[in-house]
Amino acid sequence: MNLPEPEYQIIPEGTYEFRITAEPEVKKTSYQKNGQTVASKYVKVKLAVRLSAGSRERNYTENFFCHEQRYRDLLAALGGRQSEDGQFHTPDSFRVVGMTFEAKLVHVPDKRDPSITRTRIQDIKVQKEEDDIPPPAEGTEDDGVPF
Repeated sequence: MNLPEPEYQIIPEGTYEFRITAEPEVKKTSYQKNGQTVASKYVKVKLAVRLSAGSRERNYTENFFCHEQRYRDLLAALGGRQSEDGQFHTPDSFRVVGMTFEAKLVHVPDKRDPSITRTRIQDIKVQKEEDDIPPPAEGTEDDGVPF
């Protein structure tokens, strides 16, 4: 029995919360800039996104290129750092499974072939770890109990 090919389902444009489902992988690549080949890296991230409350999560994979400014906030939250010379460096390994961030999905035509639609993540908002911990109530002191 032959099963039909799965239908490609595009995620509708909108703002969603994404959850990282696997440790990101750092991959090497290159691109052309002013006629010269420039070495670069990208981070391959496996994500889950829920389109609406109560719906099942959809798995999604995105490549975040280190040389693109729009991904710097997310890559920094994953552990990347910008050096003094302006280069962005990622760690060799990550420990971020379960981390969430909010971002907007948009669909844009491919630069070379407008008949192809590419899904892009924009306006990435990563919640800072410090924001997750509420400040202590006023007038309270540490009771010295270790965790």
